[in-house]
Amino acid sequence: MNTPKVSVLVPVYKVEPYLQRCIDSVLSQDFTDYELILVDDGSPDRCPEICDQNAAKDERIKVVHKENGGLVSARLAGFKEARAEYLIFLDSDDYLYPHAIYALYNKIIEGYDIVRGRDNKVSQDDFIYGIEETKYYSGVLEGEEYIRAYIMREVAPYLWGAIYKRSLFSEDIFRNFLFVSRQEDWVTQISIAPNVQKVCYIDEVTQAYMVNDSSIMQSCITDYSYVQKIGEAFQSTTKSLSPKMQHLIECDRIAELDRCFFFPELPFDWQVYRKMREFLSDNENLEIVTQMTDKKFLEFVQYPLLFWAYTRVYNILFKYLKLRGKNRKVLI
Repeated sequence: MNTPKVSVLVPVYKVEPYLQRCIDSVLSQDFTDYELILVDDGSPDRCPEICDQNAAKDERIKVVHKENGGLVSARLAGFKEARAEYLIFLDSDDYLYPHAIYALYNKIIEGYDIVRGRDNKVSQDDFIYGIEETKYYSGVLEGEEYIRAYIMREVAPYLWGAIYKRSLFSEDIFRNFLFVSRQEDWVTQISIAPNVQKVCYIDEVTQAYMVNDSSIMQSCITDYSYVQKIGEAFQSTTKSLSPKMQHLIECDRIAELDRCFFFPELPFDWQVYRKMREFLSDNENLEIVTQMTDKKFLEFVQYPLLFWAYTRVYNILFKYLKLRGKNRKVLI
């Protein structure tokens, strides 16, 4: 079999109602020189059967069956199977528009490391909310200009919705974050950032992103220790970035820790608070973190008792008005 030009990697877990739609969106592409790798991550429903049925009909489809290990482990398994020079990551409850691979591939071969299209946000019954907006969605970013824009949330944060040079990735990049079950896209993007030189954003809508109320992003929160473990893992994966970019990542971790104080499911951690307060006592740090998070999360941050009281009142109101008394799962 000839080597395909593009490998499309699809992790599959408990998405039975949406999986065939996702697969069909790849099979109906204007561009046909690809392989579709479906990674069954130990899905307990009919997903494994659906994967095998499709593979039996089209030789471009490969199926990997594995024990459940999470999204990062599924992407690692797909990456190990991929043969193409370019990769597209597609979540199994999302779908591509027919011109997507053609538009992305024809641009990346001009000499880019990453080319990203735009996405429509859609409901579970296919209602289109509209095109997702970011501060920067067309043109070219290079080197640290791109890394800064990514860390500062000025561009789309997802791994999906783009095409990548395979050479940006390595098995270790995935292995370093096998423990991650939320913010998987973010940590992977930051880890490949030292290898990225030139990124192109096209104004074309290439993908539909389904807002799934039962997804881990909607039903889980992160503990202080989870945020800190990601920061520790970055110390080895981002060593080649400039001190300025490493400092931005450190600011991002502080912004994430700050948000933890506003999760009703978590206790107030005085040790983390003291660390955060010391970091934010530097005006430059405070200015950067303020750009990364909602300003209301930084109210009274330099006043221990006021900050404690503020977060406790906020959390009580949030739990009973927004969450209606329910607790979310805590990732640690």
